[in-house]
Amino acid sequence: MMRVAVVGARARVAAALVEKAGPDLEIITVSRPDVSLEDRDAVLAGVKAARPNVVINAADYAAVDRAECEADLAMRVNAPGAGHVAEAAASTGALLLHLSTDYVFVGALETGRRSSGRQVLPERRDSADGVGLQSVRRLTS
Repeated sequence: MMRVAVVGARARVAAALVEKAGPDLEIITVSRPDVSLEDRDAVLAGVKAARPNVVINAADYAAVDRAECEADLAMRVNAPGAGHVAEAAASTGALLLHLSTDYVFVGALETGRRSSGRQVLPERRDSADGVGLQSVRRLTS
């Protein structure tokens, strides 16, 4: 049976994933209040205790309307927090699926998908989601 650690299990997407998980998956949730993404040691310990084959990071600071007022918190959760999850997955040898939002990208494609089938949009380097994605890439490349 495959063990899947879902970080941020109370997020809408994560809750749907947990609900739809098939019988071949053992889902272990890693989320608040037990684990805060800002606490590196707690993230590492929580993921290690789950002994996952796969880590799904669905956690983020998602209150977009408050993010400007709470920019420090949003940045700590979405940037180093995402990095902590990537580090924890790597330390256990688990595969990582990092979910993010479209707030990572600047603008919109005028013509939909490119001929290669991949969307190509420039990434925002100033948003918490954009910085978080950069943290994940650094730790998983």
